[in-house]
Amino acid sequence: MSRELPARLTTPAQLLVEGTEPKNLIRVLQQSWRLQEIEIHDFRGVKELRNYLKAFRVVTGFSGVTNLGIVRDAEESAESALTSVQNSLRAADLPMPESPDATGLGKPSVSVFILPEGVSKGSLKSLLWRSIEADPRARCINDYVACMELKDMTIAQGDKARVLAWLAAQRRPTDSIGVAARMHYWDPMHESFAEMRRFLEELTAK
Repeated sequence: MSRELPARLTTPAQLLVEGTEPKNLIRVLQQSWRLQEIEIHDFRGVKELRNYLKAFRVVTGFSGVTNLGIVRDAEESAESALTSVQNSLRAADLPMPESPDATGLGKPSVSVFILPEGVSKGSLKSLLWRSIEADPRARCINDYVACMELKDMTIAQGDKARVLAWLAAQRRPTDSIGVAARMHYWDPMHESFAEMRRFLEELTAK
């Protein structure tokens, strides 16, 4: 665990995210939105969050952290995902928000963003698909997924399949959503990102 932890925390706003790809994507979005600096860290996976938080709070510089944000996928249930994060915060003796739009008051204050927007089931890939699904070319991706399912193929993660198919069809294909962000394949000003932008703005404004 220790090798994944930062050596020192240097900004008042800290963000913990579930995976390297979300970390890379959010860093690009943060720069696009010209937000104040947020240090972003990968806690790897939901099962690791509890122990990561316990270790994170003793990293040098944590005493100067005023705002801590946590981002993870809803997967099958946004409510269950929030409960899981709350349990991890409680185990680490950190402030716990009671709802997705609330803040756990204390030092630091803690806020949680459940992807895609705090209510629906899904993931970061669901949010990304929403940002492109109105593009006329996206119909081809939907037709592809529908065709595969007609061939008795079960696609467990439809939005992930759609996003990866979209990236594979670009002039410069990639399977990395973070690289895709640097290539401007996602529009950071699209309305689908509004809730995430608000979350990050509030994280730096408190």
